[in-house]
Amino acid sequence: GDSLTAQAKVTLPAGPDPSVTIVASYKTDMPTLLAPVLKLGPIQSTGEIDFTLEGKKIELRRLAARIHDDHGFDMFQATALRPFTFNLATRQAAIIGIPDSKMVLRLDFARLPLAALPLSLPGAKLGGFVAEGELGLEVDGDKVRVRAPHPFILNNVSLQQNGRQVLTGLRVEAQPLLELTGNTSARFETGTMVVMDGNGAMLAGLNAEAARSTDSGLTGSLNFTLEVPALATQPIFAGTRAVSAGRASGEVRVALGSARQVEARLTVNGLVASASNEILPVANISFRAVAQPDGKIAVQAPLLLDRAGVRSDLGLAVDLSPAGRGYLLDGKLTGQQVELTDALAVLGVFMASAAETPLMAEAAVQPSVVADAKPAWSRLTGRLALEVKSVMRGADWAMSGLTGLVVIEPADITLQKLEANFGEKGRFAAKGLVSFTRGPQPYDLAGDFSLTEFDAGKLFTALDPAKPATIEGMFTVAGRFTGNGETLGRTLE
Repeated sequence: GDSLTAQAKVTLPAGPDPSVTIVASYKTDMPTLLAPVLKLGPIQSTGEIDFTLEGKKIELRRLAARIHDDHGFDMFQATALRPFTFNLATRQAAIIGIPDSKMVLRLDFARLPLAALPLSLPGAKLGGFVAEGELGLEVDGDKVRVRAPHPFILNNVSLQQNGRQVLTGLRVEAQPLLELTGNTSARFETGTMVVMDGNGAMLAGLNAEAARSTDSGLTGSLNFTLEVPALATQPIFAGTRAVSAGRASGEVRVALGSARQVEARLTVNGLVASASNEILPVANISFRAVAQPDGKIAVQAPLLLDRAGVRSDLGLAVDLSPAGRGYLLDGKLTGQQVELTDALAVLGVFMASAAETPLMAEAAVQPSVVADAKPAWSRLTGRLALEVKSVMRGADWAMSGLTGLVVIEPADITLQKLEANFGEKGRFAAKGLVSFTRGPQPYDLAGDFSLTEFDAGKLFTALDPAKPATIEGMFTVAGRFTGNGETLGRTLE
């Protein structure tokens, strides 16, 4: 069990609200004491402390605390460099006497396992350890700062989710800073954070800031750069191995005041396909969501692609209004022109199935599928419209007037129409319905489609201009499709 050996002197003056002074040295054996918070296994701690607690104010004159494992290797040390006071109510500190430095407390971390940290994400398991870590507590007028004077280094960082490896073998360096100004404001910065693989190749560079004040609420920002080919060493980004060069950069900004707002931007450029050595289009993706105090949410997400002056554009606009226990959706996906080859090429980089790679093959065994108890869209009703003027593939094949309408109701989703034109006479039309019932496969899908005066030769030539068309001629096709499944995803499969 846990044990504590201590020598202490406690001073407790008489009175209705006395101050308490404790001067002590201690030695503890803590195999289970910290287990509810930190899973460190058998650890010991030794130290000396001298402090006075008067109401909400602490006066710390001496602190020398050390935590080590059962082999005697240090994991954590806390050392008071000079006497100071700290008010728990106002979060203000003051140095006692004439200081020769603003630093009053030093915290040293070494070989602290990341697996010991409590994670709130179910099924997640963190690996790695703190290789180098020092934090200092500074007192500067009405400000209190906790900063890392040297890069804080984490080694061999890994992450598993439900037994599946997501990240592995990472080295992370950062110089964090936390600054408190009484009870009025707080600020946190990561400094320049660098993420590398086990060989020292850079995967990502990040810089994050967050601030909170009584006037403006909470604000935050994240700027990042991702080296796309290098990310392929990580299981979660295995699809990027289809790219031999390229970089993604962007930013995220958050403001949580009377109105809550999130803005994000991502630019992907210089992508080169590994198989063909082809340069892929530059992609610019933006996102903006604003939530009003009355619960209404507005979302805008435009996408722009550019390859040597050939541009594609799509824009999603969605308004969500509170309705009962869910939201009423009114959305529209619009575009002037989409080059199909470019859109599929960029999408393929990020949507490549990780299960196709050797790293993920062992984890590809799927558990038994549990049928949904309620529709996947149970909190949504409303409509989503589609209107794209032109979809083309090269110079010889194009589709115009692509329009559609999806209506979402409590028990079903209806594709009321999906229509497009091919040339002067070709027409495409489709309708469909997804219904939610009961039983082991609660989703039912049914629909029909038609193609009239469709020139198949033009399509095959556009798909591969170097080969003769597989089929030539004008065709008219009518068809139906059906499906069912335990979940919406399984039904579409």
